[in-house]
Amino acid sequence: MELRHLTADDVADAATVFVTSLGSPPPKESDRFLRYWDVPTSLGAFDVDGRVLGVAARFASRLTAVGGAPLSCSAVPSVGVRPDAHGRGIGRALLESQVREAVEHGDAVLALNASEVQIYGRFGYGPTSSWWSVEADPRTLTWREDAPRAAPGTIEEIDGATAHELLPELHERCFGNWGGELARHGGWWFAALQPRPDKPANTFAVLRRGDGTVRAGAIYNVTQKFDDLGFANQVELRDLVGVSPADEALLLRWLLERRLVGRFTADRCNPRTPVKWMLHDGRRFRTTAAEDAVWVRVVDVAATVGARTTLADDGAVVVAVVDPLVDGTTGTWRIAADGEGGLTCEPTEDVPHATLDVQHLAPVLWGYTAPSRLAAAGRLEVHDAEGLTTLDRLLAVTEPSWCSTGF
Repeated sequence: MELRHLTADDVADAATVFVTSLGSPPPKESDRFLRYWDVPTSLGAFDVDGRVLGVAARFASRLTAVGGAPLSCSAVPSVGVRPDAHGRGIGRALLESQVREAVEHGDAVLALNASEVQIYGRFGYGPTSSWWSVEADPRTLTWREDAPRAAPGTIEEIDGATAHELLPELHERCFGNWGGELARHGGWWFAALQPRPDKPANTFAVLRRGDGTVRAGAIYNVTQKFDDLGFANQVELRDLVGVSPADEALLLRWLLERRLVGRFTADRCNPRTPVKWMLHDGRRFRTTAAEDAVWVRVVDVAATVGARTTLADDGAVVVAVVDPLVDGTTGTWRIAADGEGGLTCEPTEDVPHATLDVQHLAPVLWGYTAPSRLAAAGRLEVHDAEGLTTLDRLLAVTEPSWCSTGF
């Protein structure tokens, strides 16, 4: 087996391997993969005849820490091995090489959407946020009289060219407003907005403007349906981003009030949305799933810890991190409040208050879980109870991290 970076000539075969590894039929075109992956830094495994056995794609990105500071990130959109090549260590070789290359790139973290928990935890990845799936029959929703709604004329449906122009600018303007978000590149927008044979033709983009600027934007599909009451079209929200949760809520309300709709669904709803509180009966805006979304693999402890904010005014704790793949991550670190809302992180030879595996570092840094909860589950070794309390306090968050971007 040969492990090497992909070329443009490899993309079609690599895309087929990835898609069929998920049990889906081969893609009809590979142009979106060529745009979506950073091909020269994506890895492929090849047999002696040059056939693609596996792929671990990559593109350079940024991921926000708690508080919104950006971290250099290797985003991993596609990992797959041919079904007839399983059990030969191909996936392990690809993922371990990708982690080592992230260190060489100078990244602080890697990020991916984990399809299987058992796989990615072994390579140091851990969850940082959840995607909330919701559904509602908009015909049954009644809005509180004091609930805000978009003013007439502030909502505008836009064509594809305008969406390509304005939506990326909006997302970049919103980037840094919350922790856990991934930056989007041109290939992501191409995949999201470019019509494809396997995509419904009834895809819409819409904006909400306010104070002379674009405040929120959404991409959604409409599928024509009927029931006993007549039209019961389905609206599937694919993307919604706003400058604030309030801006998102105004556009989300407009979508829920769209006429002739009998079912509304969204697979990546912002868990911070106030929409439930805008309804007389918030239970009718139902959460159908809350599943871990972006998994992060820390490769630069000092940079990652030092990028995030803290609610604590003071305090320090010593934490030992165990990382079987990255020597620079393994070690003992002193984490302390800097008195100005930030954290410092420096290597130390002091005796640690707690020890944890690198796969549990991201969940506590992004507030997905608390160190004390990991300790209670036996996933974090406690050497000093007071130190654990301090670590909880230093890493506490007021709201969940969230990633609007599927990749």
